[in-house]
Amino acid sequence: MRYSKNFEKMNYQSLKIATEIEEVLKFKGLPSLIPIINSCSISLKLPQQYKQLNSTLCIDKRGFGKSTLLIGILAKSNPKFFQVLPKKIFESQLVENPKDYYHNKILIHDDLIASFGGTSTKQRQQLVSFFTQLLSDRNYSREGKTQLKEVRCLAHFGIAWESYTQYRKQLLDSTFLDRLAPYKVPLNNNQQMEILEKRDDMKNKDIKLPKIKLPLKKGSSRVKLILNESLRKERNILCMELDQRNIMTACRAQNYIDIFMMSNALLNERNKTVPEDLEIYKYIHEFHKNSSLDSQRIQKIRDLKNKNPNIEAKDIVKITKIPLSTVYRLLPQV
Repeated sequence: MRYSKNFEKMNYQSLKIATEIEEVLKFKGLPSLIPIINSCSISLKLPQQYKQLNSTLCIDKRGFGKSTLLIGILAKSNPKFFQVLPKKIFESQLVENPKDYYHNKILIHDDLIASFGGTSTKQRQQLVSFFTQLLSDRNYSREGKTQLKEVRCLAHFGIAWESYTQYRKQLLDSTFLDRLAPYKVPLNNNQQMEILEKRDDMKNKDIKLPKIKLPLKKGSSRVKLILNESLRKERNILCMELDQRNIMTACRAQNYIDIFMMSNALLNERNKTVPEDLEIYKYIHEFHKNSSLDSQRIQKIRDLKNKNPNIEAKDIVKITKIPLSTVYRLLPQV
């Protein structure tokens, strides 16, 4: 992929990291910037309206690099700031940890289904409530009693696409999911074959995972957000795209993109944002859009419309088995 000279100059560190990740995780270089750049939000000194930091949810096929990136690279490279959660977690165990276990930390769990699966309805509700409160309110209270107070943290979670589509409504509350920016990297059969070949090459050459040291501090770095009218309009259009696909609300998306831009500026050793911060977000925006459960439906409808531009909604329903109300909702996005 070719970039302009100024884009490369403004994003030299981000692009360097993406290249290092691409060397060991094929097709994951650019999408890896989602958790990497957002991790830097832990170091930002933000205005009051940006109370919630940028947490993410990686939705991927099993065995295609979620754990390698989150635990094998990021957590191991930045042990003072990354807190890897146990595979199986319960709210009763989480509240026993001291404040320092969470405060100014980036929480990592690479498989939410392993944690939420097999739990009772009450246990799931308690876990959802714990993370929802902690990530948005910075406090956690149970039955009117405060368990954790003024905790500043964010989270990067992972979940298998197969589990996400099957158990999303059963296991994951929409309020909880709105605290996480989901993203997905679509891979066709040829790309998956290239990944397997890359894995063989790494084994034969004994290629090690890179060390990605991030400029993390305890919320002490100020970055000025600079958006002219044109950039604000462009950003807001991106927010509406995420809202229309039910990925996150437009207001939440606006804060998310703003913080992403400031975090990217910090990663690239700048104290104010530039247009190239929004530009690099646009490169990863598609990965957020791909996380929508509507994405596959939209593609099916688009394929039919390409073959027959005059196809009626009722015929789309017959072929795709998508409910008529959903077809009408998605048609404007095709």
